[in-house]
Amino acid sequence: ASILREGVAKGVFQINDTLLAARAIGYALRGFELNWLVQEGKERIEHYLTELFNIIFYGLTSEKRC
Repeated sequence: ASILREGVAKGVFQINDTLLAARAIGYALRGFELNWLVQEGKERIEHYLTELFNIIFYGLTSEKRC
């Protein structure tokens, strides 16, 4: 949560509740457990992780990105 608070202070993130956001990010990352990913091909795993990180990080920024 401290990284998120720092990002809010610098204007990088726009988050009302940084503790809740930190927990949500943690739970989202736990959703990609090894058992589930092992069943997928390497390209598909990379796609899933790229999309997840885009949602987590770019979805938090105060400016919209393409």
